[in-house]
Amino acid sequence: LRQTRGRKKTKTIPQELVKQSDSDFVDKVVTNEDSDERKTSTTDTDLKSIKDKTCYERLNRKPNRVFRVKIIHCDYKDCDYKCRSDAGLASHMKSHDNQKTEAYRQQRLSLHHRCYHLSTKSYICDETDCEKEYKKFKHLRAHITRTHINKTICCDYTDCGKLFKTLTTMRAHYKCVHSDDKPFKCPYNDCGQRFINNSRLELHVASHATDRQFKCDFIGCHKDFKTAPELQSHKRIHNTEPTFKCAVEGCRQRFHLYTQLEKHRQSVHSWPRRVRQPGRRVSCHWPGCDFTTTKAKSGLKHHQYKHTGERPYVCDWPECGKRFARPFALKEHKNIHNNLKPYACHWPGCQYRCANTANLCKHYKQVHKK
Repeated sequence: LRQTRGRKKTKTIPQELVKQSDSDFVDKVVTNEDSDERKTSTTDTDLKSIKDKTCYERLNRKPNRVFRVKIIHCDYKDCDYKCRSDAGLASHMKSHDNQKTEAYRQQRLSLHHRCYHLSTKSYICDETDCEKEYKKFKHLRAHITRTHINKTICCDYTDCGKLFKTLTTMRAHYKCVHSDDKPFKCPYNDCGQRFINNSRLELHVASHATDRQFKCDFIGCHKDFKTAPELQSHKRIHNTEPTFKCAVEGCRQRFHLYTQLEKHRQSVHSWPRRVRQPGRRVSCHWPGCDFTTTKAKSGLKHHQYKHTGERPYVCDWPECGKRFARPFALKEHKNIHNNLKPYACHWPGCQYRCANTANLCKHYKQVHKK
């Protein structure tokens, strides 16, 4: 029994004929004489190996099984946390013992009870005259932080005085402006500026480029920029309503540009001026000229046209032929030919519009500044 138990049973095949019973694999008869003459023909061992292989695949085929996933609930009061493992629940329970995470959880629960609507399955802001709708909680929280929270956190650096809405933005500002740890250096030899991360370095390197891929799509405005953030900040000029709000209590003024907001804070609320780190400046080599600029190529080049009197930019309108020293001045001049007035006065109740920024500044000084 021990000797025959491990052996496989083999069938005796007659010598006259070797024929495959299963028609799926072989459809012709092979004799012993032909198999001796032709070595490439199918033999009984080949047929047996094919049969064994197919039977093995059929027996080991995995059935379509349905697995039930175990869901574990948190037993803490007013906590809807769910997970699938004990390790995930153990790491979650540590958040209840931490004061910071517990305060954030309480804030999230209060916002969920106030703003979540079961009918629409979305979050609706409960602030007065807002009622903006969001599908996710993180988008609602970002909206409330960005719109309805005042800037109360002050920068720790002396003589800075800048306010922020969150501690994270204040720390990012401190690291970017006041810290000396800036490992990322600009690859251009004549620049030498350094940055705290690679994203800021990439934005700076784009300023060295000559092509301007981002163009303003406002009617009559032909400005183009090197980076997308510059274009987004420029588009605020064309908005009908100002977007920058003064964070001082009791002041409800809004402005289109952040520079206008800074001037308002310094002149009205006596805010300290922001200290800017001195960058690499290039001076003009003309005798008796003290002009300096950070733009080594474009700024210095356009400034030197004042000394030489050169005006290389010519208007191609028929019978015009006006020449200008800067390409921006030529673009504003073409607004007159096209009868376009893209620049509007943002004074409340004033409907003045003009074709260039110079006329807008004159209008502001002559009418509203008095």
